[in-house]
Amino acid sequence: MTTNKKDNILFEIPLNNRARSLLRLERIFKETSRYIEIATPSAHYYVLKQIFILIEFFDRGDFKAEIIKALDKEIAYFAKLKNNPAVDLSKLQVFIKQLDQLNRWAKTQRGKLGNQLLKDEFLAAAQKRLNLPSARLSFDAPNVKLFLTMDIDYRKKRLREWMKTFKGVQTTIEVILRLRRETGRDETVFAEDGHYQEEMKKDQYQFIAITLPSAALIYPEVSTGSSRFSIHFKQLDETLTSQPFERWFDFQLTRYR
Repeated sequence: MTTNKKDNILFEIPLNNRARSLLRLERIFKETSRYIEIATPSAHYYVLKQIFILIEFFDRGDFKAEIIKALDKEIAYFAKLKNNPAVDLSKLQVFIKQLDQLNRWAKTQRGKLGNQLLKDEFLAAAQKRLNLPSARLSFDAPNVKLFLTMDIDYRKKRLREWMKTFKGVQTTIEVILRLRRETGRDETVFAEDGHYQEEMKKDQYQFIAITLPSAALIYPEVSTGSSRFSIHFKQLDETLTSQPFERWFDFQLTRYR
């Protein structure tokens, strides 16, 4: 089963909770940046919602410790490559320096990331209102409704300022995921009757990517354990009903450490 790259869909699948958080946060940061520039009231309403999702996410657990652990792992990995003659030493040193800077930033942070935003009177009131199902209605969230009618440039400026609070963690996530994607290992593997399974060591891979032809209308469902991951392929028919895709075919699998 082969197609041109432009006709493929890439499915990135996390294999643990840390990778799941990194990929979700990366998506939020990308979308908020794009939606700020779209600048419609609906787009800016979406950005406000994402800001509160970020605040709640960082308030729930010690993500800072997870970030530091991930950075320490990256620094140790690249430090081992210093004596490898096949590695560009100047580029490697840039990577290590950037990781060291991000690590120092993470270790100097105090308190829950984003909580300081709730000192802003508008955001504190808006957070309570946006938890309501009908928050766009004037009688439930008049402050939010009014904000969304204000000057576009002013709204963009304020949203950018609020998002700057997360800039350090955003940069850290971008660097970690970029380094992992650049060092990913590609392989063509074979699915038997629409199923593929692979053994792995604990924490050997953080996430995988599955490349499939878009015209085939198939998608993967992945289940993970401490020592293996399994992929079951399904296909959408014309009514968007999912059916098992029980064929033998090869596909590209990328593993990220």
